[in-house]
Amino acid sequence: MTEGLAITNYTNEARFMFFEIDFPFIQKEHDLILATYAKFGIDVLVHRSFAGIHYISPTLLSKEGRLFAMLDLQEVNKKCPCVTLRIKPNKYGHLENNIWFHKAKAHYNNDTLGMGNSKQLSNLLNHWFGSHFVGLIDTELKFVNYPLPFIKAKHEDIEMAINDL
Repeated sequence: MTEGLAITNYTNEARFMFFEIDFPFIQKEHDLILATYAKFGIDVLVHRSFAGIHYISPTLLSKEGRLFAMLDLQEVNKKCPCVTLRIKPNKYGHLENNIWFHKAKAHYNNDTLGMGNSKQLSNLLNHWFGSHFVGLIDTELKFVNYPLPFIKAKHEDIEMAINDL
């Protein structure tokens, strides 16, 4: 089992915008994803998983606003719209820990000084990744558990993944 964070919360009807891409890494897709988050004023933390990249945002969007933003990305990853995103580095064993929390970058696109961000998700991302998101909206985050196939990774694969980005 693994733990994921849902795009919905227990407090209000707002949604988070999560996204992911798998390797092989394509710079054009990554740039499009970042441009989409920026275009809609959505803060985002980008971090490496073993097999790809996760995009996690503390910015709360209306259901319609999130769907509208996702239209720009519909061809990048057809498995999305990512209604949950794995938040624990447990799919590839202990080796994934080497990159999960150490390969991350925050992009601050929300110019409302935290007025559109969840306080709880901002604090969580700041704690885990050392980002500096400001969140002013109280939200009870929704965590879910689901089965995940364990994939045994070799140390050489991790080293390659660390150097990819």
